[in-house]
Order: sequence, then structure tokens, then C-alpha cells
Amino acid sequence: LATDNSDATTPSGDSYAGLTTDNPFIPQTILDSMNDLGATELLFRKRMVGVFDRSNINDREYYRIVAGFQGELAGKWNWDAYFNYGQTTESTTSETALRDRYFFALDAVAGPGGTVICRDAAARADGCVPFNPFGFNSVSDASAAYITNNGQLSTYDSKVSQSIFGGNISGPAFALPAGDVKVAAGFERRTEKSSEVFDLETQLGNTMGNALTNTVGRYRVFESYAEAVVPLIADRPGIEYLGVEGAVRYADYSTVGTVWSWKAGAEYAPSRDFRFRAVYSVATRAPNIGELYAGQSQTFPSGIVDPCEGVTLTSTREQDSYSRSLPGVAAAHRFRNR
Repeated sequence: LATDNSDATTPSGDSYAGLTTDNPFIPQTILDSMNDLGATELLFRKRMVGVFDRSNINDREYYRIVAGFQGELAGKWNWDAYFNYGQTTESTTSETALRDRYFFALDAVAGPGGTVICRDAAARADGCVPFNPFGFNSVSDASAAYITNNGQLSTYDSKVSQSIFGGNISGPAFALPAGDVKVAAGFERRTEKSSEVFDLETQLGNTMGNALTNTVGRYRVFESYAEAVVPLIADRPGIEYLGVEGAVRYADYSTVGTVWSWKAGAEYAPSRDFRFRAVYSVATRAPNIGELYAGQSQTFPSGIVDPCEGVTLTSTREQDSYSRSLPGVAAAHRFRNR
């Protein structure tokens, strides 16, 4: 047990104040200290060991289909056409506790005949079994079954697919005194789809993890390009090669519309041993599915500090003596007299 649970919220959305003094599970020594201090609630933290196993099962599948053709035209033009489809799916299941049931089970009071019951009448009618947070293996099987809704699993299913169809052609367009003007052109049509779907309790934030909502989206893009390399001078004194190059790409996205990319450059070789090249380009990156359609998500609260952080053999903070007494903590910190 620790002394801070201030980031937790109750099923009604209020900040969790802690166990109240009428909770029969509070040990008498702790209850006496609370009464001496005038405290009405006990804040704490506890790992959910015994309630559910912090593990998950991941199943992933991937397949890809690729087909292509290539050939030659007029003895000098090379062409190719291709199709590519790939798909990845992932399914994850994990054990968890349901937040609302957890707080209903924590809020225990004395019942008739010396029994302990859940305070909320509606929760009792729904099968609420009180949860004792004190000590090791303190949770009963019945309480664990209630808190987890009989082992209800959290699920995550994702699917990502991409299909591409395109073609290219390249070759010498015509000859100049310094050599052939080489050109290339092509097109591509691409479809991207992606989905991430969480179970309803995770979407509602009613598990012991963060609230996560679904991401579902798709887009299509058609692209075409053309580029050329033009030799200007070759095999002359002081000029082994001098040429220019240029390229342009047109893209039409179903999400952001039409964009253009281009480049222009020059290449100069004074001899076979040295070559200089300069290129200026303008490129465009369209937003992906996650950037366009990502669902809202929750992160962990800030300000949570390990109370044993910074403890040494000679440190004198209130928690240091207890920290040094824990073998696991001592081994992790490797206490030194510093």
C-alpha cells in the first residue's frame, strides 16, 4: 500500500477519496492512527495481483501478393507493370479489471450478522463482492470474479492493408552530340486502409488501463512522374561531362487534393577522377491515416514518483529505512554510501 491515489476517479466521475473509516477491512492499528489524526479517508495504491494476470496474447498475420511484368519496346525502351497487395492483422487479448466494479468492491461496509457487503445497493444486486486490499492474496475468488466480470477480456483488433498498381517506361528519347537524352515516366495508384478497434470498456475508460478510442481511415492517391537527364558536353578538354537533369511528380490524394513535387540539378566532371553534382528539390509528404483519423487517447498521469527513488545507505527521509529493508528495492538501487 502507498499513500496516494489522488488520480483515481469513482464510477460517478468524482476523485477517489479513499477507504472510509467504516470499512471493516481496515486493520485496527491503521484505524486507530486515522482516528488519532482525525483522518476520515485512507488513500492507497495496490497492485491487482490476485485479481487478474497482467499479461496478454498477441496474434499477428501477414500476407502479400506481388505480380509484375516487364519487357522491351523497339529495342530500346524498357517497360514494367506491377501489382502489390499486402495486409497485416493483429488481435490482442488481455486480462483486466473493470474500474466501476473495482471501486464498488472497495467501498465495503459491515453487513448483517458480522458479514461485509458492498455499500452500493445497485452494485450488490449486480453481484458485488467486497474487495479486501490489505495483505498478500487478500482478494477472494468471488471478489476477483466480480471485479473482472468473470474474466472479461480487453480486446484490440487492427488491420492495415495497402494495394498498389503502377507502371514505368524508360529509355533514350533522342541523341545529342554529348550523348542520348534519357527519359523515364510512370504512374502509380495506391490505396491505404487502416483500423484499430478496442473493446467498449477500453473506449469508455472503464479498465485499469488508459481510455483508448478507435482509429479507422483510408485514402487513395494517383501519382505520375516524368524525369530526364540531358548531356550537354562530353569528352572535351577540362570537361569530361556536363549535364542537367530534372523531374516532376504529380499526386492527387483523396484526402488533401493535388500536390506537385519537382527537382532540378546539374552534374559536372572535369575528369574521370572528380565529379560534382548539385540538386535542388521540393517534396511533399501527405498526412498518413494516423495523423488524419487517430482517435482520442488517454495517457498516464504525471507526477507519480517512486518513494524509494534517491534512497542511500545514509539517507534519512521518512521512507528510507523501510525502503532499505526491502531486498528487491535494495538490489535494484544497489545502495552505496554516498
